[in-house]
Amino acid sequence: MPKYLFLCLLVIGTYQVGQTQKLLDAKELKKTKVFRSLKEALKTPEEVYRLKIQAKRLTRIPSQVFKLRNLQYLSLSFNNIRQIPPEIALLSKLQVLIISSNQLTSLPKELAQLKHLRKIMFSENKFVNVPAVVMQIPTLEEVFFDGNQIKAIPDSFWDLPLLFQASFARNRLTAISAAIQKAQSLALLNIPHNQVKTFPSEMSKLQKLKTIYAYKNQLTMLPKSFSKLKNLILLSIYGNTWELRSQADQIKEMLPYARIEFVKGIF
Repeated sequence: MPKYLFLCLLVIGTYQVGQTQKLLDAKELKKTKVFRSLKEALKTPEEVYRLKIQAKRLTRIPSQVFKLRNLQYLSLSFNNIRQIPPEIALLSKLQVLIISSNQLTSLPKELAQLKHLRKIMFSENKFVNVPAVVMQIPTLEEVFFDGNQIKAIPDSFWDLPLLFQASFARNRLTAISAAIQKAQSLALLNIPHNQVKTFPSEMSKLQKLKTIYAYKNQLTMLPKSFSKLKNLILLSIYGNTWELRSQADQIKEMLPYARIEFVKGIF
């Protein structure tokens, strides 16, 4: 084989390998085609970055999904999936995993092998606790467990170093642990429709916290230390106790730069 031809083939081969290994950033990923049919996706498996198979009455994840080695966004919401198989680890480039409105009660330990996973959404399932594997995925930025039956968020959950958004709406939470102070990247806390009675004073250490949705709980007061939350811009606390509502003036004085929602839709 002529040396020139060999070099050309080598360059082409290297380019193709690079293409199959490309990890997209969030903006690039949003621009890629969304495949909504597994049959269609399997025609060009190397070109599939986003796959949505929703409301198809699936009881398991089709094994063919794990052949899509460039897959970085997977949504399987509104099905009847009861478990995620260990083969999920084959999707080594996966960044976003959404399996809401299914029948999940646990997560496989193999999720911890996904080194690029930054967003998980397991809302409206059957979880009664936060699976231990979640705390073993340090790349997580956004975590959604809305609409489950979770009674407590583990202290170790707040150790996730990149955690930006934590959402546990419509669960059975009764308290937020002081360990939340460890979540130094947290910007949004979403816990409406729970039974939380108070916030720990240590939350004042969360200087990146901008938004708290805590309406429809059982809050009776806010810690005075909340005055240190200088970057808080929105606090939604309507539908809590009358005792909290009676402190409206003090709370407004404590958080002069935040929009505070004591009544739904009124700031």
